Amino acid sequence: MKGPQRQAGMTGIGWLIILSLIGFFAYIAIRLFPVYYENFAVRSSLESAVQENNAPQLSNAQLRRLILNRLDINNVETVNKEHITIEKLKGGGRMIHVTYSVKVPLMSNISAMLDFDESAELDR
Repeated sequence: MKGPQRQAGMTGIGWLIILSLIGFFAYIAIRLFPVYYENFAVRSSLESAVQENNAPQLSNAQLRRLILNRLDINNVETVNKEHITIEKLKGGGRMIHVTYSVKVPLMSNISAMLDFDESAELDR
């Protein structure tokens, strides 16, 4: 005589929990991806401005304007001139920092605050 066989597998509630977790993390990824993509554009704009042939001869205001123009071309809207700082280095070069924060609303009264700090060194 055979005993009762046990069924193996997940129940409907188990699948519902797994799918809701996958959906939640997919929603968060969809909400945060544009911000990280924009940060990639900021980084590439900063690096291309530093590699410009005449960049070492530019004044700080002209260098800031060059970076802002490249950000505008890349459709970056969260960075403005207050986020760009330029400091002199001891060796004669300059360090350019782009520091900004982005607040992304997720749901109801829950938001994600993302802080970015990109920098590039400009040699003489």
